[in-house]
Order: sequence, then C-alpha cells, then structure tokens
Amino acid sequence: MKSWYKLAKSTVWDAWDGIGATPNNIDVEHKGYITYMLPSEFRDYVLPGVSNEASADYLVNAVQNGEKMGQPMLYLEWHLDRDVWQVVGHEGRSRSIAFERLFGNNKMEVHVITDIRPEHYTPEMSEAIIMREV
Repeated sequence: MKSWYKLAKSTVWDAWDGIGATPNNIDVEHKGYITYMLPSEFRDYVLPGVSNEASADYLVNAVQNGEKMGQPMLYLEWHLDRDVWQVVGHEGRSRSIAFERLFGNNKMEVHVITDIRPEHYTPEMSEAIIMREV
C-alpha cells in the first residue's frame, strides 16, 4: 500500500468527529458503501458550488494541526428506467480540494449513500455507471 494512503487513512478521516462529518458517515455500510476515487473524479460528479479558497485553506490548516475531516459523500438514486445511478447530492467538495492539496490527486475514501440498501442491490446495480449531478 502506498505510504500517502496509509498516512491519509490515519491522519485525515474521522467519520464520527471529523470536520463536516454527518450521521450518514457513521452508518455508511447500512445505507450505502465505501469507495475510493481521485479528488478530481469526485468533483467531476458534483455541481460547482460554494467551495472557495478560504474553506480549503481552513481544512488544510486544520489537518496539519491534527484535526480530521469527515469523508466526502455522494448521494445516489437508482433509475430503473435507465439502469444507472444518478448523483442527487453530495457533501465535501472543499474536503476533496483540501485532500488534494495535502496528498495530490491520489485516491481518497468516499462514502456513497444510496436510496436502496446494499443488501438489495442487483447485479445490474453493482455494475451500473454513475451519472453526474444535474
């Protein structure tokens, strides 16, 4: 395992008390799943928004001073008519920017919350593409 990944896992993420963490972070495997993606890939899935340099600067400084962040999240809905997942919301655009500043555009942990519990996923759902937020 790459050294930046071990460092990021131990020093960056805290689903319980990290900056920006929500109850969904704690219960992710009940409501969805954990995946890994590049910060740039995460931001490609979500709409542009209120992220700014000050937010990212604050998060970088917080992590450098020993604080942790909640994992970024994507909220997905299943579209049976098209057999695709659709991003319908997200949390953590600024956290993805901060992660990239600290560790480069390397894979980060992302929590995916879906409208269907994981034990009810079909093989088609497990293989389906994810459409970006609109």
